[in-house]
Amino acid sequence: MTKTVFRTVFSGLVLIAMVGSSRAQVTPAVVRAIGSADELCTLAAPQVNVGGANNIGSVAGSTVNIADLSDDQTLSTRATDFDVRFAAMCNFDHRIAISSDRGGLWLQGGTTRPAGFADAVPYQAAFTWADGNQTLQANAASESEIDAAFDVNRPAFGDIVIHVHVDQGATNAGSGAPLVAGTYEDILRVTLGAQ
Repeated sequence: MTKTVFRTVFSGLVLIAMVGSSRAQVTPAVVRAIGSADELCTLAAPQVNVGGANNIGSVAGSTVNIADLSDDQTLSTRATDFDVRFAAMCNFDHRIAISSDRGGLWLQGGTTRPAGFADAVPYQAAFTWADGNQTLQANAASESEIDAAFDVNRPAFGDIVIHVHVDQGATNAGSGAPLVAGTYEDILRVTLGAQ
């Protein structure tokens, strides 16, 4: 019986010694995971708010049709207002810019403007995004691209809101001048990107 007890005790000692040895010889393996998020901005399709709009005929996708650009009594510009919203996100410090392709609503088709008549309509596009705001003054002084922009010094998400306003009687030939008949057009562009 003495031999059996001795063996049991000896076996236990060997097991303890093995466990102690294992800890001393094993070095931990390290796995490090590294990734990066690209600097990105997203901009959804525009949503035109016709609920509070004034003088809007129809909206088809991103095209807003003004119901009556000219007043049927004075033949000058009728006041117009509408809002456009874009869901947007940028995950870095960025810049927002709004540009007008033509610097106002200009008559299409190259018609020569007779004396006393107007062939362009000025407007304002006030925009807000993140903590900032700015107004694009499309004054129809010359048919050329203009823009307005500001920096946002943080990542941001939410809605970009643009309020477009045309004053009653506003033309490039003076307040109240009659408009030459035809189609008037401009394109607004919204850009989010690096500062």
